Amino acid sequence: MGLLGSTMVVVAFLLIVGAGLRIAQAAKSEFSKLAATGLTIIIGFQAFFIIGGVVRLLPLTGITLPFVSYGGSALIANYILIALLMRISDEGGTTADAAEKEQYEKNEESRRALLAGPRR
Repeated sequence: MGLLGSTMVVVAFLLIVGAGLRIAQAAKSEFSKLAATGLTIIIGFQAFFIIGGVVRLLPLTGITLPFVSYGGSALIANYILIALLMRISDEGGTTADAAEKEQYEKNEESRRALLAGPRR
């Protein structure tokens, strides 16, 4: 795979973890926030331990590198983790849209008041 391929795999896992933490921040309920954080940490730790074992910083463990290593049940479990994160993301997106719409309406009212000028 080489240096470039290995770097791309590490960057992909960093992007997955970053997206998972953003999903956790945007979630509506406390349970959703904690669940998204926990699911993200699971994927991040799996990747960290395997990559650390490959470069001989940590002892190798029996877990697989998510979405890279061959393993039927591990692959299915990781797809389920991503599906749960996507579901939490969908739930949090509606809240962000409602908040953005409310902010937009407030800004529109302020803009109209400024354009109308002082009333006499």
